[in-house]
Amino acid sequence: MNKKNKIIITLLFLIILNASYFFEIKLNTSITQNLVTFFTVTFGFYITCIAIFFSTAFTKKTFQEIDPCNTSQRKIHALKKYFTISIYWALMTILLLIMFDTGNNDQKLFHSSFLIGISSVNILFIILFLNTLLNALIEEASNQI
Repeated sequence: MNKKNKIIITLLFLIILNASYFFEIKLNTSITQNLVTFFTVTFGFYITCIAIFFSTAFTKKTFQEIDPCNTSQRKIHALKKYFTISIYWALMTILLLIMFDTGNNDQKLFHSSFLIGISSVNILFIILFLNTLLNALIEEASNQI
């Protein structure tokens, strides 16, 4: 993962965490269940993306090109790292949402803020993968012509 994305992810998490704590946004059981469902579907989306990329020209091209952010690896390795990190974040979010402790009000506010921050990072990963998927679509279409 390149430095720019790490900074964006960290800033996004901290801003959302602080904003949701400042505005006292608390998750209830219904929202938590909806988020678990959403991130479970997201996990399926990641697995589907891997299956889609498996036999495309985009994957062959990323294997042939060197990653400009890390010249010791190919672009396919960077893509693999993004998939791995995204899948771990999705699984971690699902588990934390399931284990969500109601606790006292101060605990619940911090836990809610933390989970909202993690959820926002997951949504950023979804956006990054949609962008990658669309780039792969364009690459695949250009090879068909």
